Amino acid sequence: MRTTTLEGHVALVTGAGRGIGRAHALLMAERGARVVVSDIGVGLDGIGRDSSVAEGVADEIVQAGGHAVADTNDISSFEGAAAAVQTAVRAFGKVDIVVNNAGLAGGSAIAACAAAFCGCWFILTVVCGAGISPNSSASSSSLSSRKSDT
Repeated sequence: MRTTTLEGHVALVTGAGRGIGRAHALLMAERGARVVVSDIGVGLDGIGRDSSVAEGVADEIVQAGGHAVADTNDISSFEGAAAAVQTAVRAFGKVDIVVNNAGLAGGSAIAACAAAFCGCWFILTVVCGAGISPNSSASSSSLSSRKSDT
């Protein structure tokens, strides 16, 4: 089986502090991507915020020889999602890949956050219990035009 390299790409992984989001962040880094570990660190009970959750995963990636930064913006709003993208741009100059693992309490629409990620090389939305699927609502024209650049 051929392993895909992500060298030269920047991945923004939301919900990357724990669980499947953490696994995605670690795998992206292992494959060579520079990773933005985005997580507000809400407790498993849904209460509080803890920046050490994202920072711990980013530190783990760096200690393993990868490149990562932590981001603790709340991506449940357009402004928070845009701020997470800006963290990536400041740290690594761009965003190519978005993996959206973050849980959105109260049924907030993922599409509301996806607008901030327009122009990305690939957007992957992970919905717990429903599998993994590419997010087609996030600027399909932008995504198709970028495919020819890769």
